[in-house]
Amino acid sequence: MSKSENKKKKIIKRKKELEDISDTDLNETVEKKIKLDIKRELISDIEVISDNDVTCFSNYNIRPTTVKKLTDMGITKLFPIQYKTYNYIFNNQDVVGKARTGTGKTLAFALPLIEKIETKQTNSKKISVIILTPTRELANQIDATFKKLSSTLKISCFYGGTDYKPQIAAIRRGIDILIGTPGRILDHINSDRIDLSGLKHVILDEVDRMLDMGFSEPVEEILDCATYDEENKPQSLFFSATLPTWLKKNSSKYLSPKYKTVDLVASDGNQTGQNINHLSMLCGYHDRPQAICRLIKMYAHQEGSSGRVIIFCETKRDADELGGIEKIHGRVLHGNVAQESREAILADFRKGKFKILITTDVASRGIDLQIDLVIQCGTPNLVESYIHRSGRTARAGKNGVCICLYKREQQDQINKIERIAKIKFQRVGMPTVDNMIDAEIEESIEKIKDIDDILSDKLHLTAAKLIAEIGGAESAIAKALVVLCGKDCLSSSSIIDGRKGYTTFQITSDNEVRTKRYIWNIFNEKFPDITEEIKNLNIMADNMGCMFDIPNKLVEYVEEHWEDSGYLQLSKATELVELEKFASRPTFQSGRSFNRSNDSRRGNGNGNFNRRDNNNNRSFRGSNGFNRGNKRFNNSNSNGSRHSGNFNNQNKRKVFD
Repeated sequence: MSKSENKKKKIIKRKKELEDISDTDLNETVEKKIKLDIKRELISDIEVISDNDVTCFSNYNIRPTTVKKLTDMGITKLFPIQYKTYNYIFNNQDVVGKARTGTGKTLAFALPLIEKIETKQTNSKKISVIILTPTRELANQIDATFKKLSSTLKISCFYGGTDYKPQIAAIRRGIDILIGTPGRILDHINSDRIDLSGLKHVILDEVDRMLDMGFSEPVEEILDCATYDEENKPQSLFFSATLPTWLKKNSSKYLSPKYKTVDLVASDGNQTGQNINHLSMLCGYHDRPQAICRLIKMYAHQEGSSGRVIIFCETKRDADELGGIEKIHGRVLHGNVAQESREAILADFRKGKFKILITTDVASRGIDLQIDLVIQCGTPNLVESYIHRSGRTARAGKNGVCICLYKREQQDQINKIERIAKIKFQRVGMPTVDNMIDAEIEESIEKIKDIDDILSDKLHLTAAKLIAEIGGAESAIAKALVVLCGKDCLSSSSIIDGRKGYTTFQITSDNEVRTKRYIWNIFNEKFPDITEEIKNLNIMADNMGCMFDIPNKLVEYVEEHWEDSGYLQLSKATELVELEKFASRPTFQSGRSFNRSNDSRRGNGNGNFNRRDNNNNRSFRGSNGFNRGNKRFNNSNSNGSRHSGNFNNQNKRKVFD
């Protein structure tokens, strides 16, 4: 047992002694003396433990006044990226820091810089610190953190879309720490308003963006205004959650040869926030609104949650379209929104005036709020973008959910994200009607309970009339609840890809099903009139069955014409089971001869891409061979029938293919 553990046991024992003293018959003077002695020993023991605790403020050059400010902010200890970089930064060493999203990177450079600069403050009007960020939102967040920690330093935040006059006035008064986006700061430099000759510290937050195409040129122009030589160069601090391999080359001119790298994200482990549950859902573009509404009900309204949701779109147009859907109840934030409105939207989001923010990548870095659910509408082109977007949830040790909606042709990108980010998506389906009933009814009942009797009394006569017309109180209330919940939430949609107007069925088998051809043969036998209506046939990952979609209007037909056999059972699916991974593009598939369906053109179908030659009725197939007319060529089964399957002696169980 370590000394620290012994001390902790001793502290617990002493605390128990303190509690027991009051129960004894000691006189008041003796009791006070014993309590005082124990408390002194207790304080001494706690101080020893603090000396061994790397997260404790007392182990670093942090003034008591700053500790008080930190505790007022709800910060009682340092996070790993903070305590592992603190002494390097305080001692003026260059640092490249990599840590997961939501782990306190802003405070990692803000705290040591303020402690260092405030103790050596001069009357110079020259800028001592410059902090460059890729977005206005992140600049504002950093600005707020610095101002909470310092009441004496002159801190300014410059970015585009705002009035120049207040910024020019701040420059004239003198600035110690300048935070902002490259474009606006470069404007001031080119107008000879800003002098960076006295620059002592350079911070590039989200450095992977700052030194990438689009930002690297203005950033280099800004930093070229500072003095960079071996004897006199600013301290460089580069932070991000992602550090691409090219960054080392691009950043070398600003870093000293002995710079320190603090990488808290192992290259062979999860590159995202550790408490994020990553989900993926196959969903067509036109089915997204309904899917998003259901996913929010399912995942953002858990007990104890804030209910905040961020929805990321690939384009401003997509964001505007989603924002126009009334039932989502979201507000839109992107680059075309005026700066004043952007700030008002974010302020209202922080205050909880609305719960759903629909945005582009402008909000992927810099929103430090408790977000319960992140929804990404499509797979981003860069895996780094996925990492930063998902990092808006599960911050500061809390749990969160990130759901990526993707189209069938984006499967390769899903695989790429899994490979590079070192995560595993759990594929989920569209929340079912039963899921929605549970969520919506509970919410509606709570709303009903909250209605004042004075208001409801006014409608008693109307309620009585409605009950009489419908034929009973239960029926009337049930129909009223449907109106409250909304018909969309109670209509069936495909669990597989969220398509409206479809019901998902599953066939489970006692024997392995290796290919879709076997299932299509069964469909042709059982449902010869509706095979072209069947969509999204997918074999289960364990090969013990399949899932497929049927139009809602044909559900009764399927149930009437199907009869379970000894080894095949049909049922409505209640959740998405793990399915075989499918290719990004539709593949040639055997089993049917009919024209290419709308499903295949949309890229969300069953993977079949059949072409009919009207002259000889050929159905082209992939590696499984082909049909010519209605004659089936099959080397493994001379009679051409595959319904009974063949026996695989090696596996010692029946295998259908």
